[in-house]
Formats: sequence, structure tokens, C-alpha cells
Amino acid sequence: LQGEQHWRRASLDSADFYYQRAIELDSTFALAYNRMGNVAWWPGAPAVRPYYELLFRAGALNRGLAVRESLLVAADSIFAAVNRSPAPDSTTWTMIQRLFATLERVDRHYPNDPEIQYRLAEARFHTPVYGRAAERLRESLARVVELDSTFAPAYVHLIQLQGWLQEIEPARRSIAAMLALGPSDAVATRLRIVDAMLDPARATSPEVEMLLDTASAEALQEAWFPLVTLPDSAQPAIRVARALYAKRSPSSAGESAREQLAWILAFRGHLQEAKKLVEDQGGFLSHAVFTELALLGAVPRERAAHVFAGFPWWQRQVPMPWWASIGDTTAIEQARASFESDIRWSQLGLATSLVAEADFYFALARRDTTDAQRLASRIPEYHECRSLCYHRRLAHAQLLTASGSARDAAQLLDAGSTNVIGPRLPGEVVWRLERARVHEGLGNPDKAISDYTFVVNVWRYADDLLQPLVTEARKALQRLTGEAPS
Repeated sequence: LQGEQHWRRASLDSADFYYQRAIELDSTFALAYNRMGNVAWWPGAPAVRPYYELLFRAGALNRGLAVRESLLVAADSIFAAVNRSPAPDSTTWTMIQRLFATLERVDRHYPNDPEIQYRLAEARFHTPVYGRAAERLRESLARVVELDSTFAPAYVHLIQLQGWLQEIEPARRSIAAMLALGPSDAVATRLRIVDAMLDPARATSPEVEMLLDTASAEALQEAWFPLVTLPDSAQPAIRVARALYAKRSPSSAGESAREQLAWILAFRGHLQEAKKLVEDQGGFLSHAVFTELALLGAVPRERAAHVFAGFPWWQRQVPMPWWASIGDTTAIEQARASFESDIRWSQLGLATSLVAEADFYFALARRDTTDAQRLASRIPEYHECRSLCYHRRLAHAQLLTASGSARDAAQLLDAGSTNVIGPRLPGEVVWRLERARVHEGLGNPDKAISDYTFVVNVWRYADDLLQPLVTEARKALQRLTGEAPS
């Protein structure tokens, strides 16, 4: 119970201490293992053992508990298994379905329980196939806070999403509310950094520089997340990510810091600097960033082809947009054959979707736009679409516009929003520019102005390679508003 008091305040060190003490007193105490695993899940939290080991141990001891607690312990152990999966495998989708079936079952029995609502939102936030739209998640977490404003864990992703959606004042109010609960030092420092960065008058102050210089790596983890899309010229997310990368350890956490800096740099248009960080790195995020850089022309063709040839089997769908852009039908045919014949894709239930997607990109590579448009509408969606699906939807929208179906293109671009939780990649900015063009052509100035403004703000200091697109957006804003954008 002492651990619970500290956990609710995000006083992580103290919560961890008391949960460990409870386990020392009773080594079969499932709830203590579960809570200790929840603490260890937090970025920068103390961890005697990895979070998943603790949650698995709680699951193994899940006997004799009340229904509510038993279901939550079961859900957390499944959640740990899903998040531990390094690559798609034949059990991932089944585990995800079990996770949400379990959470939805307990939610039906306890519909106004703030912790259950929090667990549902947390699962949606970290699982890339269930309702990760930022607005929906922000609303879910705001409801948790309404149900119990003293439950600190609910504020973490709420603050991140409010910043992500550029809801500056609500984010700062949430920060103040969480700080008032008395979280641990690392959490409090992280919140103060975000709060200062959200205030343009303070973002470049000596106070913030001192915070970044003196903050631990634990305090800097995740501090960049609410700042990624801010239009502030101080580029706060990059500054935080640089500070974290400078303090990285030679471990998996250090590689995570490298990847985070790379995708933030890429998203904000610093392509060459991002390329240096990911060119020889493994991992899905590094490969996704590298693909984006290649699509934007920041990687020489020969180098890109060499890197893509080394992608593992479960990432063979990632380079297809690039192969199509250069007309490499052979590479797409080889990927298609793999999707069709490799039993691993069939086990995942992805073979049919990926074969259809390969056919679409093959038509694009042959410059057969009529066939590509026909095939695009027949591609079934698949649960492992991940970060790069929007390239296919963007290409489809461009085909629709070119064929005179601008309204259908606008509908596709509006419905297939890239505003989901996950790495923000430069392709999103290209998406927003294309959507602005389409809405301007359809006579929807408000929507066009919003997207053109997004392009200017995000790529204001981008590499020279991208500046022609920024100039296009600036001219469009002047044309639509009668004023030159600042």
C-alpha cells in the first residue's frame, strides 16, 4: 500500500523500494510483481529486473486474486509479450487480440474505473494496430484524469499528446497538475524541461540551457515527444534529442537515443545529418528513416540500393515505394515472390496484402498509372502496416488527382491521416503539402492554409534540398491569405 501511494504520484524510486520490500516479505505476491513491472516500464525508472520479466512473473503467479486484479495482471503479461516481440511472428496478432479482449472484458464490468481506462489507453498508445489516432487517445486520457485527477500515470501520455497536437496551454496545465502530485526527481525534471520548451519566451533562455546541461539521461528520455511538431524556431525537440544523444550509454538505450535523434532530424528536414546516424544501423526505425531519406533524394541511388538489399526478410515491404520511384521492377518482383512463397508471411496473415501492394508498386514502376489506380483500390489493409503505409496511399491520391478525381483524392488524404502515434517522418510533410494542393484546387482555403502552414513551420530550417517545397508553401499562403508568412 505504501508503494501504491508513491506509484500514484509517479514517485518511482520510492514506489520501487516498497514493491521490492513487499516481494521480499512474500515472494508469491503477484500484485507486487505487477506493480514493480509497471514502474520499470516507465522511461528512466529504477529497474532491478526488466519490466517484462516482472510482468511475466506476475502472470505466472496469477492465482486467487479478485476478478478485476486477475484480469489486469493477465492483460499486463500479454502486453509485455506483445511489446517484447522484436519482429512480426505468427503469434503477435493473436496476442494483440487477446490483450484487447481481456481489457475490454474488464472494462465492461468496471466501466468507470480510471485505472482500467488508463490501461486501455496505454495499450492503444503502444500497439500500432488499435486506435492510435492522437485525438482519440488524448480524449481517452483526459477522461481518466476527469475520473481521478490524482493518478499521475494518466498524465504522462496526455501531456505528450497535448504537445503533439500543439495544445500548448492544456499541456502546461497538465504539467502543473502532475508536478503538484510530487513525482520523482527525474520525472519532475522532464516535466520542467517540457514546460519551459512550450513557452517561446523561455525556450532559449539560460534557464533551459542549464536544465538540458544538468539533466540526467533518465530525465531527458521522452522529453522530446511533446515538442516534435512545435513551430517554434528554437526547434526544441531537436535540442532535447541532441542532449539525450550526448549523454547516451553504450547500450540499447544509447542506440534508441541515436534512432530518436535521427527521426526527429529527418522529420524537421535535416536529412544529411539524419543520414549519418542511420546509414549503417539496423532496426525498423533506422530503416524507415533511411527509406524516407532515399525517397527525398538525400541518398545516392547506388548506396540506397545496396542498403535495401541488406534489409531482413520482415522489412522487404519497406523499400517498395523507392523501387517504384526508380522503376526497379526486378526488386519488386523479387519481394513479391518472397511474400507469396515464404511461409513466414503466410503465418502472419500478410501474404495476400503484401502481394497486392507489390502489384501496385510494380505497376507504378512500369509507369502504368491506369493499372496502378485499379490495383490501389483492391489492396486489403493489414495490421503490420507500420510507419510507411502512407506512401502507398499518397501515391494513390496523386494518381486520383492526375486523373481528374481530386475530390476522391481529398477524401483519401483526409481519411488516411498520418496523425497517429509513432515516429513523425518527413513523408508526412510531403503528405500535408499534397493535401494542401488538392484542397486549394477544390476551393477549400481553410484546409489548404492549415497544411501549407504546417509545411512552412516544420521545414523552415530544412536542408536546401527541401527548400523549393517550403517556397511553394510560402507562395501558396501568400496567395490564399494576401500576407507573406513569417
